[in-house]
Amino acid sequence: MCCSSLCCCCVKDKYVDNYEDLLHGCVAWYGLEHGDPYRIIFGSDSFGNTCGRNNRPIWIRSNKSRPREQFEFSGQNMTDRKYMFPLNAFNAFDSIWACVHRCPEAAITSYDAIRTEALDFGNSLCVSPDSALNLSEENPRFGVCPKLPVLKNTNILNRCVPEDLKNLVLALFSVALLRFFASLIIHFVYLAVVVLAVVLALFSVALLRFFASLIIHFVYLAVVVLAVGFSGSVWYAFWRAYNSSVREKHVNDTTEVPVSMTTRPSSHPENLATAVLFKDVDFEKLLDFENTTSLAMLAMGLGATVISALSAMPSLLLQPLLNAVLILMVAVYSLSVILVLFTAGDMVSRRISNGNGSGDSILIIETNMTRTTKLMMLYQLVGFVWVTEFFMACQRLFIAGAVSMYYFDVLSTSRRFASQEPRSPLRCSLYNLLRYHLGSAALGAFIITLVRLPRYYINYNVFTVISYSGFSFCPAAKMAVNHLLDNAVDIGAMNTIGGLVLFLTKCLVAGTTTLCTFFWMEKIWSTLSHPWFPLVIMFICSYQIANCFLSVYEMAIDTIMLCCAEELVLLRDNPEMAQQFRVIF
Repeated sequence: MCCSSLCCCCVKDKYVDNYEDLLHGCVAWYGLEHGDPYRIIFGSDSFGNTCGRNNRPIWIRSNKSRPREQFEFSGQNMTDRKYMFPLNAFNAFDSIWACVHRCPEAAITSYDAIRTEALDFGNSLCVSPDSALNLSEENPRFGVCPKLPVLKNTNILNRCVPEDLKNLVLALFSVALLRFFASLIIHFVYLAVVVLAVVLALFSVALLRFFASLIIHFVYLAVVVLAVGFSGSVWYAFWRAYNSSVREKHVNDTTEVPVSMTTRPSSHPENLATAVLFKDVDFEKLLDFENTTSLAMLAMGLGATVISALSAMPSLLLQPLLNAVLILMVAVYSLSVILVLFTAGDMVSRRISNGNGSGDSILIIETNMTRTTKLMMLYQLVGFVWVTEFFMACQRLFIAGAVSMYYFDVLSTSRRFASQEPRSPLRCSLYNLLRYHLGSAALGAFIITLVRLPRYYINYNVFTVISYSGFSFCPAAKMAVNHLLDNAVDIGAMNTIGGLVLFLTKCLVAGTTTLCTFFWMEKIWSTLSHPWFPLVIMFICSYQIANCFLSVYEMAIDTIMLCCAEELVLLRDNPEMAQQFRVIF
């Protein structure tokens, strides 16, 4: 088993074991050495100075024969000047930027006001304090001080943005997007709904553990009742809104009451369309349930086996949470490195002119991304996907190894992979993962990362075969495909029913929390611009919470099915036992 993964371990040692060393020693070091995280937070001016810190001067040489000279306006102390300000707000994409102490709080229409701002408040709106103090009304130098008029600005992420532009953007998005998010974040009820989703997910896990056969019937019945109840609730909301509108119209017809321009428009067409949509979906799903109820009995035996395995090893249910924390840490690290690499380009000078034919120009510094930084960002992105897949593979190997050991030690008929001595499936699975299978996990994660289309066959089932057979990735992938094809009917039926039950359980948790949200928000229903948007968000969040806890059951079901398929292969020399096992299987 150790020799079969030797080549994979070499690949893994080249990348995964040295991943942190390689990134810290090469990519991250390059980004920190040539870039500056302060430029992301505070930004930089057009002369190589980073806002919010004391800068070193930049030296340039106009030609090889002349000595170096300091680049104009570089090397300034910007400790108290933490905001980027465009000198020409009307052409911000091609404007010279300066670091200022604060954004202009009022419109400025004269150079005297700029000098007053620098003298009285110590806020230079020019590229340097001396430029603001010595500003001449008759002959202002191009590119040093702002172009008049200077609009009133506001601070957004340490960048000065004209308030008129901010108000315009807010006005454009206030009709739809901002009203959506305003409806989402202003009510505390959503936190309670998230807590309810966690409680329901844990409750469903407990039900699946102790009432494996009963929960299948309960899930079918609960989903039907919930679907009909939610559809009826939507129709009830439409009926109440329609009656309320009729009463208001009757009152307005009898009394002359001026209608405010800010009155929220009627949403009866939206409510009616939503009600009709839910009614059609419910009708189709009820027909599907009637056709699949008879097949649910096929998953009873498999469910009992999975429940017995997870009951003996309940700590497996916490594995997805640990894996999610590790992936989140890698994501934060990778995003930080990519952002730093954005500031690690080469500084190049460029001369810009005022464009009026007078010949006035100024030399500025820009940061251009090099081919090296682009390749490093691509490398970092691929590395993040690879390491994420590696963590998922390790999780699958650990869970599949523990479940398969329990199966062959306790439930197996052939006893081929059974241990002669008592062992702990969790400890043995973790030991085998760290000792033998990290190379296969790394190679498999790399192949799954690169080959996305044929993942229907080359998927995480490969790691289940690796966990109990000890083969490397490619032979295990071949064996997994053969098992799936040889038992396509049996595995397909049980996988479909088992997946359907778990999917309905997730939908039951999500639907229950969404229905509770619907009734909790009844008092504020008329104040929301789009009531369906918070419900959709709550349904998605609740579904993901339930999926986090129930994903272990999905992995255990796949593992038991592959173990049963392997059992049939091992019993080929004993036709009588094979026939008995096939009947049970």
